[in-house]
Amino acid sequence: MDITTIEAVVKKVANSSVQQVTISEGTQSITVVNRSPSQLSSTASYATAENSATAKNSTAAADQQESDSNKPAAKHITSTYVGYVQLGKDAAAAPLVQPGDSVQVGQTVAYIDVLSKLMPVLSEDNGIVEAVLVNSADKVDYGKPLIKLH
Repeated sequence: MDITTIEAVVKKVANSSVQQVTISEGTQSITVVNRSPSQLSSTASYATAENSATAKNSTAAADQQESDSNKPAAKHITSTYVGYVQLGKDAAAAPLVQPGDSVQVGQTVAYIDVLSKLMPVLSEDNGIVEAVLVNSADKVDYGKPLIKLH
């Protein structure tokens, strides 16, 4: 894979609505994630609209949201691929993490089966697992929360 090809892919992804692209050639692969302002603002707009609708449904929801603003935001470990979750090293193995376990940055916490290739999901934060939000064999999209940390 040459640098010209990589630069072309990066430019095309940056100018599109695609969130992530992984390209493999032989034993090499590269993943390009679109974090352009248009991607971030459209995601933020959707989240803001969703939160506004929820708050309008009930005064209690607004009060709860206000009290939650004083708490630190929950951290999530999200899917970095589109595929099927595997919580253990193989289908019969125990999950890599369970509620109450401590996780460190860079620790493998699950795998995503992408076209029969297991890709690791790595924690980007330190924390304690509060909940595992998916089951093995669940289909997940890019960015879907898999594990909640506190």
